[in-house]
Parts: sequence; structure tokens; C-alpha cells
Amino acid sequence: MSSEDIEKLLLKEVKRLEHENTLLRKMFQDERKAHEKQKIEEKKAISESCQRCKKYVQYYTKSGEEYTPIYAGHCMADVPVKKGGKRRPKPDEVCQYFENMMKY
Repeated sequence: MSSEDIEKLLLKEVKRLEHENTLLRKMFQDERKAHEKQKIEEKKAISESCQRCKKYVQYYTKSGEEYTPIYAGHCMADVPVKKGGKRRPKPDEVCQYFENMMKY
């Protein structure tokens, strides 16, 4: 095998590796974007949960002289269940009728 043949083989291998690297970089960037989008959606779901809605009424239980919140409540949005309302929403649920209790 001549040095010219070896050089051609090496050049071909380098091009193949560069192409593979380009594909892997794109896959990595796509995965990172998807992960960032998922984190944003999770953050939004937490911030727009029923427990942070001004129309959500938290249920409590009395223990001695203290009231402790329980994992239940009800919605006062007057939205029928068939239109997306929740009959007995949990504090961490999310619905399209969310209204932030905080004024900015």
C-alpha cells in the first residue's frame, strides 16, 4: 500500500468521523432543547397548580388547637366538570381556569 493510498483512507475516515460528530452534536442539541422545554413545563405546572389559584379552597383538619392542610380542597370557579372543571381537585393539579392569587 502506497502512502497516497493510506492518505486517501485516512481522509475518508476523517470525513466519516466529522459527519458522525455533526450528527451526534445535532442529536445532543435536540435532546438539550427537549429537556429544557420539559423543565419549563414542569415549572409552569408547579406555579399554576390549584394550591396557588385564588379560586381554590384548601381543606384542613383540626388537631388539638392547630389546623393542618390535607391533600384535598375544592374549586370555586363554577366551571362544570364536562367543560374541564375539577370536581375535587388536588393541590398540585393544574387546570385551564387558573388565576394567580398573587398580584404583581
